[in-house]
Amino acid sequence: MSRPDLALIVESLIEAMEIDFEGEPRPIHGDLTLGHILLDGGRVGLIDFDLLLAGDPLRDLASFAGHLAKTRSRVKKERDQAGAALHAFLDEYFAHVPEQWRARLP
Repeated sequence: MSRPDLALIVESLIEAMEIDFEGEPRPIHGDLTLGHILLDGGRVGLIDFDLLLAGDPLRDLASFAGHLAKTRSRVKKERDQAGAALHAFLDEYFAHVPEQWRARLP
């Protein structure tokens, strides 16, 4: 370990994540952002799987939602559109996963 002084902090973070996640680890992208999603009509493709691992699916959701939520636009309409896109995405996502997952995402 290159930072032994952080070992206890990392251990406590891992422990907290394990307590929250009540399920079998599943394949996750590990780095899901807008740039890793390709759209072609009604088809969706994912790229850049160099961080693919087994873990909590909400990790990808939180990462992706964070990217959708942060907009640097100074135009209020564009910020509002980004917020609407985020809410539409989350509503659709939670319509297709176990109901209890919604409570785990603030």
